[in-house]
Amino acid sequence: DGFGDFDVSDGDTFVLNGHFGAETTFEIEDSDSCMFHTSCSVPLVAGDQIGPFLILGSDEICSSGGEEEDSECVICDESNKVRPEFLTVRYHADGANSKYQNENKASCRSGSYPNQSTITAEGQTFDVSDGEIFSLYPRGDRFDAETDFTWSDSNTECYIHTSCSVPLVVGDRIGPFEILAGNDCEISSEIPSQTPSAAPSMMPSEKPSTQPSGSPSGSPSGSPSG
Repeated sequence: DGFGDFDVSDGDTFVLNGHFGAETTFEIEDSDSCMFHTSCSVPLVAGDQIGPFLILGSDEICSSGGEEEDSECVICDESNKVRPEFLTVRYHADGANSKYQNENKASCRSGSYPNQSTITAEGQTFDVSDGEIFSLYPRGDRFDAETDFTWSDSNTECYIHTSCSVPLVVGDRIGPFEILAGNDCEISSEIPSQTPSAAPSMMPSEKPSTQPSGSPSGSPSGSPSG
């Protein structure tokens, strides 16, 4: 794509400088050509391997929104499947669709959620209102593939994906939950000092045995079977 010729061997590092189009194509001598997307309509993340190319960095790593990814730290994804020991989130009564978790992975979607309510997740109960921040810890030694949230005063429930097969990214909003921290990532300016930094010493041993029958507008009420 006009960036020049590079003599490479396994493990070599090289830099592409210039203006990137929507796709960047690589012509590989004695092999097939390949390309990957560089318009930022899908994320470019340092540490991700795209075919033979490991992305190491850039002056401007971009997100799916086309902006600099200055605060969107990747907690975990397909290339780093270390499930978070906790998640700190901010509750929003106006839900939004995730950039990274589609409706097959997260039933928490855009729509209206209660302005003030009590939420149960992972055997923990939180009194929340719009803008409230809380930290969630797994019931056992790690989060399951899906983490379920149930609202006590309405027929509302939804889940987000927490197995890292799709990205968990700081700054992303998954339904009513804005991800603020997990693993080594956090938006420190957003998290008050009183937010718990260690797992609660006691948690109920069982999840609620009943499930509300409804879900927010546009949200599936059940989890995918596979």
